Amino acid sequence: MEVKSFYCCKSSGDKVDSSEPVIFDKDTAISVAMQILREPGDFIGFIGTNEKVLQFYYEDDGRIWVEHPSQKDGGSFGKYIPVQELEPILINLPEKFHKMCIPNLEFRSW
Repeated sequence: MEVKSFYCCKSSGDKVDSSEPVIFDKDTAISVAMQILREPGDFIGFIGTNEKVLQFYYEDDGRIWVEHPSQKDGGSFGKYIPVQELEPILINLPEKFHKMCIPNLEFRSW
């Protein structure tokens, strides 16, 4: 499986804009995510085969905010996860993203 990715890593200065995502195989995408998400403000997003986005943001309190933004719904479906849950979630990512691809996401309007 290949996945389009965009990210910003404050500590290294690495950045890939969402308008020009890079394509990784799934294992590489997981490795990159684990390297990128190191300090508050770091984020990585993935674009599924259905062109929907799932993104992960490292919060100030050390948790990861994972969300599926939805233009149609005018908000994002998301939740906080501890860093330890990040890799298992990434390993189980489906090819197509939707609001039910990760359990217990809550809606937040923009």
